[in-house]
Amino acid sequence: MFAAFSFPAGILKSTTKDNPVALRLKELEVLERISEKIEKIQVNGSLDSILTELIQINRD
Repeated sequence: MFAAFSFPAGILKSTTKDNPVALRLKELEVLERISEKIEKIQVNGSLDSILTELIQINRD
């Protein structure tokens, strides 16, 4: 599965070495490809507990 999202050797490094914007665009492109294959997301828990966990993750 991950092989479908890999870039040719050297392309990612040479394109993004000194350009954080290009790196972020590559990351978003891969995320978009992955998210197209997701049919359903199920979240278990209350909204309060989910938001609390998200806040804790962002602080780390």
